[in-house]
Amino acid sequence: MQVLCPKCDTLNPIRNKHCANCGTSLRHAKIVKEVQTDEVKAQRKRSNMALWIVLAIIIICGLVYGVARSRNSNGTPAHILSTSAPAQFVHLDGYNPGTGNVEVRNINLWEDYNTRVGIAGVGHHGGRVKLIRRSGDGCLIQLSSGVQGWVTCEYFIKEYK
Repeated sequence: MQVLCPKCDTLNPIRNKHCANCGTSLRHAKIVKEVQTDEVKAQRKRSNMALWIVLAIIIICGLVYGVARSRNSNGTPAHILSTSAPAQFVHLDGYNPGTGNVEVRNINLWEDYNTRVGIAGVGHHGGRVKLIRRSGDGCLIQLSSGVQGWVTCEYFIKEYK
């Protein structure tokens, strides 16, 4: 049951002492049985629409979370390289998207990535190399000659750009 406001004809819950719409006292208001007015139907429709929107947001958040979880702990997509996966082949890339030019044709391979001490060899822009493993920002690669060394993944490995 509901109470009909004598001033604005808004249906209010029976426990209300004042109209939720205009604030008029409902002490002498008429009690009515719940009727499916157009306004009530519209309110229910809006309520259902809000429920569907919340459900859609939850589903989208779940999908985004799933995509985020599909990345390794170092932020790389899991399908590119997992720690137990066999070595893959990738391409050296000295292209700078900021300038639109190949800026580094000869890419140094470091013996020790953390200190950048000792050049193990030199790779060339466009060259196909074997990806041995990734550690942080560094990728250990092997040239076709068998020489191994480290490069910065995001700068010099095309598949990580």
